[in-house]
Amino acid sequence: MQELFLHFLWRFQYFDRQYLQTVQGESIQVLRPGLPHHNSGPDFNQARVLINGIEWVGNVEIHLHSSDWNTHAHQHDAAYDNVILHVVWQDDVPIRRSDGTTIPTLELQSRTDKHLLSRYQAMLQNQEGIPCARQFARVSELEKLSMLDRVLMQRLQQKANIVTSLWEANRHDWEETSYQLLAKKFRI
Repeated sequence: MQELFLHFLWRFQYFDRQYLQTVQGESIQVLRPGLPHHNSGPDFNQARVLINGIEWVGNVEIHLHSSDWNTHAHQHDAAYDNVILHVVWQDDVPIRRSDGTTIPTLELQSRTDKHLLSRYQAMLQNQEGIPCARQFARVSELEKLSMLDRVLMQRLQQKANIVTSLWEANRHDWEETSYQLLAKKFRI
């Protein structure tokens, strides 16, 4: 199994969410899993979870084993001090922040449909150009349209973020921003 599978499980909440508890016995309710973060630092930002009825907003870190926290030396990195939840496949050791406080940990191993895991592994081992091509015919038209709408909105948001960042870098000068975007498209 790869950590990427856990990212998938967490992002789309594909695990049994009823009566969620940390390995420490605290109740959990996921209000928002957060946004994937692909640079250095925790894996998901701006997550919102209720832990024992208290709402926490912050980062979520994901590992196959809880001991990977120490292997990656996160306990010495201040960027991980605001992790509100450690999501792992298997909890093998208690994890602490740099100040010594315990990080609530959610173990997914017993909450994940094993069929989903076997399908994921089969797709990874598939040698076809598009691993899920044979399954495409089984997807309803509504699901296909929904997926296309979602990726369209993601792409539009990415393009808007590029324009907004450039506009801010140009001190809110729309003419300069337009000129730069136009010039970028003429580059060979």
